[in-house]
Amino acid sequence: MIHVYYCNFSAILKFRFIFVLIFIILLLIHKQMSSFKELSQNPWFRMFSFLALLLLPYLFWQLILLFGENGGFFHSKFGIDISTDNFFGSFWKKTTLLIGTFFVNISVPLVHLFGYTTFSYDNVIGLEGHVGWLVTRDCLGIGSFVIFLSLILAYPAPMKLKAIFGVAGFFMILFLNVLRIVLLTIGEKDFPDSLDFLHYNAFRVIVFGAIFLTWGLFFYMIKKYEKA
Repeated sequence: MIHVYYCNFSAILKFRFIFVLIFIILLLIHKQMSSFKELSQNPWFRMFSFLALLLLPYLFWQLILLFGENGGFFHSKFGIDISTDNFFGSFWKKTTLLIGTFFVNISVPLVHLFGYTTFSYDNVIGLEGHVGWLVTRDCLGIGSFVIFLSLILAYPAPMKLKAIFGVAGFFMILFLNVLRIVLLTIGEKDFPDSLDFLHYNAFRVIVFGAIFLTWGLFFYMIKKYEKA
């Protein structure tokens, strides 16, 4: 799980372009409508509003990564010092370290249940006599949760239902990522040849498969709520 991530600033620019384009389209639609009620019933306005709400949380997440982990881009291009040595960058590092340590503290007793002896230090976990895993921000599932939550927040549904699925999705992704850390820690000893496949492929399929299934249940509950 040792991974150095640099936020792709070109991706931020692309997202900004998409938002500007959506905003222009919304304005053009607005000029054709005579009232807000008529505007809110326009299918094109509703579709582009949904897309804007869907992209907004992910754009916000990318901006956090940009300032927290790749602030040097601004210093090299524009002479603006927002490097990771500033308050935000320092706060971001400490926060991710704290959350990573929390994940490790949960994972250690679970690994012990399988009869293994572990070592751990802050956000590092491993089996005695084997290589340890560094639990970084990529291992915490924050990005996956942002993607999951984006659709829940953007889709028109009762707030109570959104709150229930938002909380449930958080704990689901938390559980899956703890399970990932536990199995990879054990796998370092029992199936080392399959670690890359498990780390980069299998668990992504499992996490996003669970997200899609939860979205499907969310849509089902919306229809059930509307019929009640």
